[in-house]
Amino acid sequence: MSEQGTVDYALSFQPDAIADKFADLDRPAQEAVTHWQSLAQIELPFAVSKKHDTSRYSLVRLTPETGRKHQLRRHMRHVFHHIVGDTSHGDIRHTRFFRTHYDCTRMLLHAQTLALSHPVTGEPLLLKAKLDDQWMRILEEFSWVDSAKD
Repeated sequence: MSEQGTVDYALSFQPDAIADKFADLDRPAQEAVTHWQSLAQIELPFAVSKKHDTSRYSLVRLTPETGRKHQLRRHMRHVFHHIVGDTSHGDIRHTRFFRTHYDCTRMLLHAQTLALSHPVTGEPLLLKAKLDDQWMRILEEFSWVDSAKD
């Protein structure tokens, strides 16, 4: 991905069979904005697709301005930079490659920091989560550990 940018692309409502059982299905598309910053890149000598002799990956910080369902996943698909491991909105070839070569069985999407208001008190909350072992293995393999630090 380029150094930084913004995806400003409205998203249509995609109901979930369970969570949205009683939802209004005739909603218009909603404004959705995501900012990105590319933190690191790597090019691997593997032809995951038939179009390219190598495969390129980026470590990206995504910052949603709006909060739509699956916004980050759908926006990355929209700009043809799928999230590895995303079986619904991603590219299965890259997901399989990461499973086979890096024993990575999860989606490589991580909410490292969330800032929101407490639903009752309104007080600001800052939640932080560490990366799991699979994430850390990928960061170490690609020499991205320093790039991933907050």
